[in-house]
Amino acid sequence: MENKTGKYFKYAIGEILLVVIGILIALQVNNWNENRKLRNTEIGLLKELKGDLKASLDDLESDIKVVKETLKITDSIFKKLMIHKNEKSTEPISIRTSQLLNPILYPKLGAYEALQNYGINNISNEDLRGDITDFYQLQLTRITEVERSIIDFDAEELKPYIRDTSIIISDCEGCSNSINNLWDVQLLIQRPTDKLSHLYMSRYWLFLWAKALYQKAALKIENLIKTIDSELDKK
Repeated sequence: MENKTGKYFKYAIGEILLVVIGILIALQVNNWNENRKLRNTEIGLLKELKGDLKASLDDLESDIKVVKETLKITDSIFKKLMIHKNEKSTEPISIRTSQLLNPILYPKLGAYEALQNYGINNISNEDLRGDITDFYQLQLTRITEVERSIIDFDAEELKPYIRDTSIIISDCEGCSNSINNLWDVQLLIQRPTDKLSHLYMSRYWLFLWAKALYQKAALKIENLIKTIDSELDKK
């Protein structure tokens, strides 16, 4: 009886060990599957984010060109106004409506919004998570603020002044009573004053601010893309 009891006891222990080992293996397989799903989700999010960043970078580079050109034009008009003032000229000054255009960044946000829905912690690289948050929540917010400042300044300060002191001059070939190219027509400012000089100086500084933020954001995007590429290579 003692011999049989010992055998039964060993058999029971063996059965328990087998069950425990089976459970551990099942848990390990389950964890592996979950980690694989998380890794695939992260890879998909990173690829989508990279695509959005590249599209945003293209738009940003286009805006940087617009800002640089606007700075040149604004500086040229300001210098023209200074010469006009120093010479005490009574002649009108002309500008074109195309010189009053503003850059607007349209960043693609689909991947970032998806990332927020899934949870930013799906990105395993902690530094990358911080850089993504910094770009979308801080840098893009600052860009929106400077763009809004330029739009408000033009709408509330510069354009009302130009509208009240200028006349439209049609200079398109073949035009009679209508103007075909309304986006680029000549405006003749009849009474340029010191106020107009101050307005153009203010506009110049706003565009300098925009240029600095655009260039900083472009560099941030380039670094983000490099980091994402490095992360994808590891996966």
